[in-house]
Amino acid sequence: MSNLYLIMAINDRELLTLLKPDDLLPHIGKNISEVDFIDQDLKANFPLKWSKANLTKGSRNEYPPVVWGSGCVFITADGKIWLDFSSQTHNLHLGHNHPVIKESISEYLASDQPFFSSSMFSNIPALEFADLLIKHTPDELTKVNLKLLSGAGAIEFGLRSAITYHIQNGKKNFPILSMRGSYHGETYLNLRVTHREYEKSDLSNIQFHQIEPNNIESFKNKVNELNPVALILEPIIVDDGVVVLEKRYLQQIRNICDEKDICLIYDEVQTGGGWLGSFTAAEHFQVVPDILILAKAFTAGWPLAAVLTKKKYDVLNYTEGAFTAGMNPLVCEIGIKNLSYIFKCNLLKQSNDLGEYLNKSINSVKDKYAEITKVEGLGLIQGIKFNSQTLANSIYEKCLRNGVLVRLSKRGNGDTIILKPPVILTRKIINEFLISFDANIIKSIKH
Repeated sequence: MSNLYLIMAINDRELLTLLKPDDLLPHIGKNISEVDFIDQDLKANFPLKWSKANLTKGSRNEYPPVVWGSGCVFITADGKIWLDFSSQTHNLHLGHNHPVIKESISEYLASDQPFFSSSMFSNIPALEFADLLIKHTPDELTKVNLKLLSGAGAIEFGLRSAITYHIQNGKKNFPILSMRGSYHGETYLNLRVTHREYEKSDLSNIQFHQIEPNNIESFKNKVNELNPVALILEPIIVDDGVVVLEKRYLQQIRNICDEKDICLIYDEVQTGGGWLGSFTAAEHFQVVPDILILAKAFTAGWPLAAVLTKKKYDVLNYTEGAFTAGMNPLVCEIGIKNLSYIFKCNLLKQSNDLGEYLNKSINSVKDKYAEITKVEGLGLIQGIKFNSQTLANSIYEKCLRNGVLVRLSKRGNGDTIILKPPVILTRKIINEFLISFDANIIKSIKH
């Protein structure tokens, strides 16, 4: 990627950095060659050339590389201007290249502090970041593991903690429950608790079963039948179409888990970090899990994950839940600055207020089209459900074709358009999105 970028002359790359997202908003979906105010010398560099030939099939991205981004706007190597209403992979909650993140990187690298240390040692940013996370998450969660790189790895650590706790308390079998429609990552163990159609082979004496969301009888039946050791859930099942779990349902689950000594795990990879008007969904619903997983937004998209646990589930020993590059001091420093900025600038209230405006605005669009059957979400995580998977896919494809990045539920095979824009967006940006989205609905319905 850097070699592609270096094709551009130094002065042309500087011209790229002078672009302002607000100036580009009226030109979403266009190529920079069509925008009059963009310098001709910069335009002459596009399209950049790139090749995917050396990438495996599983890592060949469908679209051109991203070469510039600021706020809610980015540009790809073909020169196309995009509006980001998905925060890339649901992780850039401060948008592209936020000044706070860039400054934290520059300051840390200039300080001569280590940018890597052996797992034998800790580092000061990691210790400070751990303190900050404990401060801003529910009081019952008193321990944190930052030696992790992704949500998938963190979820495995959480599941292992639950199983190890029950091993230490004499159990021999370990049924684990998860929600139908959930998505918990791409590692082998995580795929076992994800709702996906594929062959599920045995994993020794660990068994995996699913329950229906917002159906307490489904949970009670599995508890009575299986005596499970853990239940893992997403408080908002985003990939299945933004299914929001009900507060009363979570309270009932919590009570049963307490009674039966079942470890309740929240996968907050999607919901944690400030999208909801609270830092975590646990705070929003006021129902605290035994283990809480964070990734994506809590470090502004940089590779790190955290597992916060109650003391009783702090059972894995040194080296049992760690990755070599985990607890990276630079990324921990980014996390500190990121979280400090969220709370200092009251972005939680902003995401709540803008989420209400976004939801109200989408419902105004819904009132125009019988094809929209439901709008559901919390804060800045919203789902727009259509009466046809074919129609939803058509709208999704038209959004992408016209430079609006959104997501489609069920890993691209569902009937719900998923919105998860950066929390730094404005009403003006929401209005620009709605104009484009409305136009794409009209085109799809007419077609």
